[in-house]
Amino acid sequence: MASFTSDVKGLRTFEAIQLVKNGSVWIGVGKEQPWDAAETVPPVSYQSAMVETIGYKRSDQLTLVVPDSAGTIEQMNQNWRTVSIEEGKSLDARWVYVQGWLSYDEFALKTFRQTGVWAGLQPKDHVLPNQQVVYPADVVDPGYLLVLNNRSPITREANQKESIDFIIEF
Repeated sequence: MASFTSDVKGLRTFEAIQLVKNGSVWIGVGKEQPWDAAETVPPVSYQSAMVETIGYKRSDQLTLVVPDSAGTIEQMNQNWRTVSIEEGKSLDARWVYVQGWLSYDEFALKTFRQTGVWAGLQPKDHVLPNQQVVYPADVVDPGYLLVLNNRSPITREANQKESIDFIIEF
């Protein structure tokens, strides 16, 4: 007797919606030291981890998105539009947009080579509930690294800000 089991689209949509509903999503920044003498950026794999964590920025935007050629969010030559949880459920949305600003001197003025999305970060008791930036010394447990980006270095200056954004596919 034949039998087949697989996850189906509902699982992906459920995971995406749970991340948005949870709301405890942070963008981590790390890797101060050069990759190597030539700054050759290594690929990211399933086993990759963030190293030399500099700090974490609470996400400024966390929402479901779906592909849409008229969408206002562009990433990797693809346009996306935001959708509510209700619409996301009906459309089987399995993508989450995560965005955060590293604003001026609000975040450490250091060179970085890694960014990633963390879920379930547990700050220490002294961290205020609405605090937007925490550093490794402020964290009991960083939680789960969901996605990681290795990149060429970005050197932060007090008069600039960077938007770090990801679209996570479940």
